[in-house]
Amino acid sequence: MGNTRQKLKSIVFNADRVRNTLNGTKRQFIRVINPQPSIDPGFSAPVVEIDSTPSGLGKCVRPLGASHCPYGLPGDELFVKECYVNATGKILYRADYGEVEDDNLSYSAHPDAGYLDEYEKSYEVGILPHEWKPAKSMSHDISRIKIKITSVKYQRLHDITHEDAVKEGISAETACDIFRMAAGSIETKDSRWIDGGENYGDYCVDCIDTVLSKIKTSFPDAHIDGSNVCDDSDGPPFCDECHCPICVNLTGYGLDHQLFLDDDDGQLYWPASGGDAAVLVDIASNIGCLSDRHTNRLMQIAFATKWNEVNHKRKNRWEWNPWVWIIGFEVVDENEVK
Repeated sequence: MGNTRQKLKSIVFNADRVRNTLNGTKRQFIRVINPQPSIDPGFSAPVVEIDSTPSGLGKCVRPLGASHCPYGLPGDELFVKECYVNATGKILYRADYGEVEDDNLSYSAHPDAGYLDEYEKSYEVGILPHEWKPAKSMSHDISRIKIKITSVKYQRLHDITHEDAVKEGISAETACDIFRMAAGSIETKDSRWIDGGENYGDYCVDCIDTVLSKIKTSFPDAHIDGSNVCDDSDGPPFCDECHCPICVNLTGYGLDHQLFLDDDDGQLYWPASGGDAAVLVDIASNIGCLSDRHTNRLMQIAFATKWNEVNHKRKNRWEWNPWVWIIGFEVVDENEVK
């Protein structure tokens, strides 16, 4: 008799997704549906083209359903592929290693290794970038994570909820890291408030003296009011002179505006970058003081920002709002992870 055992399917996770899966914060993954379904007025759901040639029907259109998901259905198991290296018989996983910078050479080092000379290539303590094997080449027998699908659904990317973001591993800490990465070298500056007749506003500490000198020529009583950080500002949290991001204590109205919650339905939001991302770093750092409404939106914006970071060279960017599969999962034999 032939071998009827079904081949175990796989899913590729990057280092962040592996770490979040192992620490229990990631219990869902999202993938773009390929090819994208289309809208047919004759169906209530988006439709996909099915090849029914073997049955003599040729290609036909069918409503999209969970059965079309290429990753499987609830109850199916997948093994996770991740970046790795076979170090003389010992498998090391990239997600367990951190980045080290030395003389402009970026390489991977075990977190317990301490300082690593750039010429030292001991597999026990560090691996140079070219030595890591791509995740796609990982075989089932050396994978350390197996997951079981618990749910399958499809929707537009923009319909991601804050619950989805949390299941993707987004937290207050990771949100700060995501926004900090998106901000690049831009950071918020301390701000001061100028009160001088009709000339008032929020300014960064680099501009405050110059602006005050200009205003005093017409309004001698103009003065700097407040502490080093403007209190109870409606925003926007940018210097009125140089437009750099500044530290301000935003009111509820100011937070609504910065988090895209001030429109009619509060649904549409966008990934952050540059100065806007720098402002969100400050907001996310105080997430314990925010309302649930503001915290939930921060999680969504963090997810959207991370999505574009991963998909920045693809046609699946947030702005395109593609149809996506959302697959919930649980880790199988988590206590026996290698």
